[in-house]
Amino acid sequence: MRFLAKPVFTCEDALSYLSSLETFGIKLGLERTEKLLAEFGNPHLKYKTIHVTGTNGKGSVCTMIAHVLAAAGYRVGLYTSPHISDFRERIRIFDENGSHLIDEKSVGSIMARIRENAEKLGEMPTYFEAGTVLAFQYFAEQELDFAVVEVGMGGRLDATNVILPEVSVVTTISLEHTAHLGKDVQSIAREKGGIIKEGKPLVTAAAGEALEVLKGICAERNAPLIHVGTDVKYTKRGSDSEGQYFDVFGALDSYDEMATKMAGEYQIFNAALAVGAIECLKRNGAMIPRQSIYDGIASAVVQGRFEIVAENPKIVLDVAHNPQAAEALAGTLRSMKKGKVHLVLGIMKDKDVKSIVRELAGAADVIIAAKPKTHRAAEAQYVADAAREAGISAIVVEDVRKALEYARFISKPEDIVCVAGSFFTVGEVRALFARNKPPE
Repeated sequence: MRFLAKPVFTCEDALSYLSSLETFGIKLGLERTEKLLAEFGNPHLKYKTIHVTGTNGKGSVCTMIAHVLAAAGYRVGLYTSPHISDFRERIRIFDENGSHLIDEKSVGSIMARIRENAEKLGEMPTYFEAGTVLAFQYFAEQELDFAVVEVGMGGRLDATNVILPEVSVVTTISLEHTAHLGKDVQSIAREKGGIIKEGKPLVTAAAGEALEVLKGICAERNAPLIHVGTDVKYTKRGSDSEGQYFDVFGALDSYDEMATKMAGEYQIFNAALAVGAIECLKRNGAMIPRQSIYDGIASAVVQGRFEIVAENPKIVLDVAHNPQAAEALAGTLRSMKKGKVHLVLGIMKDKDVKSIVRELAGAADVIIAAKPKTHRAAEAQYVADAAREAGISAIVVEDVRKALEYARFISKPEDIVCVAGSFFTVGEVRALFARNKPPE
C-alpha cells in the first residue's frame, strides 16, 4: 500500500494561518499559550531569558541587550513585535557572526505543528500567542544561551509571561491600551509589573506613582530593584553625523565614552536601561567582558526608530505611536532641524490621535495626513483636523506612498521628511526603500 506524502506547510501557508487568527482579536491570558507550549515540551524553559516591557523603548532595549550578549560570545534569540515589513523580523538569532531572521522553512514546519496541536486542544490561539509559541520553539531548536523577549501588551497576562527570566525590565510607564490595561497609570503599572518574578531583579526607569507600584511588587516578591536615574545614571557628551556619545554610571562599573549609532537622546536613556540589565546578568554569573558592553551598544540599530533612509532631503522613519514617543520624536526633530519639517502622519484609530498630534505639532511645519492600509487606521481627515486644532497646517493625501511623494516634492535639500504614527505607516514606506525603489 502506498501512502501519500503529507503536504508541506510552507511559510506562506503559515502566514495565511496566522492572518486567520487575527479574527480572534486580543485575548489576554496565559492558559492557551501554556497548553500549546506543553505540547512542544516547554521549549521556553530550555534557555535563559530576559523579559522587557514598558510604554516606550522596549524594542531598542531588547536589541541592545541582544547585541551585547552576542558580542560576549553567546548565541542569542530576540523576539520583538510588531514587525515593520516582514513577519520574520519578529524572530532573530544573534551570535558572533552577525544576525539572521528565522528561516521560512522553520516558520512553516513549526506553525504546522502549532495548528495541529491547537486543533487537538480544541481552542485556537490568537495571532500573538501563535507567534510567541513559534518563537520559543524555534529558539529551543537553535540551542540558544539566552533569549531576549519583548512583551506584546502589558505584562501580567501577556503570552510571553510564561518565561522565568533572569532579569525583568520595565522601561517607562504612561497611559496606553487603557481598554485592556486599566484607566490610570497605577493600574497599567500593576499589569506591567506582572513580569517581575520572585527573587529576580527588576531594572526600570519608571517614575512617580508607577515607580511606587513597582516598588511594592518588588517588595512582595523579594525582587531587587535597580532604578535608572538613581542606581544607574548617564550623561550625554555630544553627537555628530555618526551617532551619539555618552557615559553610563552603572551599579557595578562606569562606562566612559560609550557610543550609539541611533539618534534621539532617548536612545542614551535606553542604553542605560540595557546596561542595568546586563550588570544584573553579570551578577548572576554571566561572563560579559567590559568591551562587549561597548561593542554591543555601539552596533545596535533598530528599524523604524528615527531611521534615516535618504538624504537631501533627509527622510526619517519613526514608529512613534503614543504621546510619550511623539514627544521624544518631536525633541529629536527640533534638535536636527535646519530647514522645514514635513510630517507624513498615519495613526491607528485606537490611539490617542489628538495628543500624538499635539506633541508633534511644535516640531512640524506641515502635517500630511495619510491612512495606511489597515482596518485599524484612523481616517486621514480626522488626523488632519486634529493637526489644525493644534494650530498647524495640514493637508490630506490618503495613500501613504503618495503622501511621501508629495512631501519630497515640496521639500528643499535642507528639509526633513518624517514618516511616523504607526508601524503600518512606516512599514509601507520602508518597504519601498528596502527594495531600493524610493519613489521619485
